[in-house]
Amino acid sequence: MLQVSKKIISYLKYIFLCIKQNIISSFANKKSFFVQVIMMFINNFVWLLVWIILFNKSGDNINGVTLNDILYLWSLPVISFGFVFFCFGGVEDLSYNIAKGNLDVYLTQPKFSLIGLLTCRCKVSAMGDILYGLVLGLFATNFNILNYIFLIILAILSSIILISIIAMFHMISFWAGNISRFA
Repeated sequence: MLQVSKKIISYLKYIFLCIKQNIISSFANKKSFFVQVIMMFINNFVWLLVWIILFNKSGDNINGVTLNDILYLWSLPVISFGFVFFCFGGVEDLSYNIAKGNLDVYLTQPKFSLIGLLTCRCKVSAMGDILYGLVLGLFATNFNILNYIFLIILAILSSIILISIIAMFHMISFWAGNISRFA
């Protein structure tokens, strides 16, 4: 049991080091980083304005659904999507790398090769999604810290599910060839 926990801790350290390296490389051009993050935040905020206008026109609720319900339901997938593509942005290129035979670099590493493939790059604009989802979740929970912690736990669990499903679809490339557009 101790050996398994040491191995898990080792993999988590490796994941955090890869993510840290991606963040450092993303900050190489700070202006570009902040512009992408801010523009994604604004892009998501426009969606929020549509819902605010809709709820202002129709009253406080629509068939029992309030604006806070929409905010909570929207913040969860936005945080999950942002987390997956900021921390594990290599998942987008997974089927392309499989089909083109670009796995040699990752297969020779001593760590689990899928982790290396998933953490090889990050999507900078996804940080805007994370920040937007966290701010939106704060308002959706009415600044209740317990509900906010619950939202974060749900976002982490849904991120694990999302990255697993996306990776599984991309793994079909081992048998079907380059299916990057399909996946």
